[in-house]
Amino acid sequence: FTEKAGAQGGFLLVGVDKLEMLSDVHGEDVVDSVLLNLARRIEQCLRAGDVVGRVGFDRFAVILPRCSEGQIYQVAGRMLAAVREAPVPTAHGSLHVTASAGATVFPGSAKTAREAVSQADAALRNAYRLGCDCFCDFRDVPPTWVANREDLDVADQVQRAIRENRIVLAYQPVVDAASGNVAFYECLARMIGDDGAPVPAAVFVPIVEQMGLMRLIDRRVLDLGVTTLMQNPDLDLSINVSGLTVIDPQWLRMLCDRLLSRPDVAKRLILEITETVALDDIAESSAFVKTLGELGCRVALDDFGAGFTSFRHLRALDVDMIKIDGSFVRNMAGNPDNQIFLRALLDLAAGIGVTTVAECVETEDEINLLRAQGVDYVQGYYLGRPTLEQIWRADSAPA
Repeated sequence: FTEKAGAQGGFLLVGVDKLEMLSDVHGEDVVDSVLLNLARRIEQCLRAGDVVGRVGFDRFAVILPRCSEGQIYQVAGRMLAAVREAPVPTAHGSLHVTASAGATVFPGSAKTAREAVSQADAALRNAYRLGCDCFCDFRDVPPTWVANREDLDVADQVQRAIRENRIVLAYQPVVDAASGNVAFYECLARMIGDDGAPVPAAVFVPIVEQMGLMRLIDRRVLDLGVTTLMQNPDLDLSINVSGLTVIDPQWLRMLCDRLLSRPDVAKRLILEITETVALDDIAESSAFVKTLGELGCRVALDDFGAGFTSFRHLRALDVDMIKIDGSFVRNMAGNPDNQIFLRALLDLAAGIGVTTVAECVETEDEINLLRAQGVDYVQGYYLGRPTLEQIWRADSAPA
């Protein structure tokens, strides 16, 4: 983008609504047919000189040079109508599909290509939030959704780190409360920075999630975790699964490809999904958990207590483990309310036969209290900080 020409233009991201669901039901061949058909429809809505290209699994980017705001809205409306108004012929019959779009203006709102992509992405996410078959202008996006220049720099660093295999795992022990022995290790993503130092997940994961890059991180973590399990037959590991990955068919296919013929590895892998993600769509989350269970993996409900999981929800999800949110563990000895909550939660877990992990344990008193209450496993800085070293190896010393 340049301001030299003195002409205003528009940049749109067009996303096909619920394409992951379509892929799960009908398969990749049907999805390819749908995308090819929709690409032709979008092209027919454009003016001479406009440019369109596919930029992701379910997205098209559209550049509209020399375009007023009114024309941007008109083009977006024509595209969404073209997608909506006629079914798409496929080998499985005609399918009705809708799309949503997010737009920004350059050089008005966006001064660079990177800013335009970020702003259009935020607008598209807001359109999804408002519902299917929806258009959103960048200026209508909640301010907290907009990435600043520092966030964009971090996103660039993460993408380079992924390409250069600088996303690595740190391992934190999860300890059996009764015996004090390590039961398994939780894998935590770290980025090796340009200076060679590890960057904590808290620095880049929130930005990665905002920019829609979390699936790439999750796929890398899955690959590293499964490879580590294959190399260490006596090891159990857990890895975290983000909300986007729960509905990512490519991640699930990757997991199936790696584990279908390796039940010995699957039984040593624990997948952690957060309680709030699971509650977003109980039916979808339950189906996801069921698929993981059929592979032989265990599933943990992370940050338990942060949401509003009912007994019915917990039974429907059919997880193997719940990890108690750290806010209920910190300073537990001096907080009677947290102790009452913990007792009720442990009774609930015992009633449906799931194991429990208390997170963020920081003192010996907390361990003793948790052990007395009947918690199965404990995890926290007191027991071991995350380290890049594979500390279960006899020839590797803790960092």
